[in-house]
Amino acid sequence: MNFITNILNLIKGFFSRKKKKTTTIEVPVLYANIKNLSGRVYSLDNLKSIISQSALKIENKCFVGEMGHSEFSGVSLSRVSHIIDKMWIDGDVLMAKITTSETENGLALASLINNLGGVVFRPKGVGTLNPDGSISDDYMIVSINAITKEDDSFKGLVPENI
Repeated sequence: MNFITNILNLIKGFFSRKKKKTTTIEVPVLYANIKNLSGRVYSLDNLKSIISQSALKIENKCFVGEMGHSEFSGVSLSRVSHIIDKMWIDGDVLMAKITTSETENGLALASLINNLGGVVFRPKGVGTLNPDGSISDDYMIVSINAITKEDDSFKGLVPENI
């Protein structure tokens, strides 16, 4: 009888486990024609290029982002926290639909979004910065990362971080 009770308790425990929760949000990522605190200016054409560069990665569900800034120019799979599901332009703003992943960092990000806020999403990319601060046509987006509002290069310049 004890054996059967233990088996039933194991089965109950298995089915009562809470599934990991993800969070999906739509967020501004970049603003056209505003010089950020890093001295960079993205044109509307830069934003359109970012969307076209990312289309295949988004379609294949492999456009991911990390929490925080990393020194590495690529994406570290151990730091992945979310997936970029969609990108579009709304006026002069590059928007993204983002879903947190079921990784440790993804669960932490979901908790931050749902409980504390204080997070913005900004691109990590490589390319040439022109002398006037504008982004060159060779700019390639690597990821869109979740960062704190304190670390935001648009801090004090855009509605979500004033």
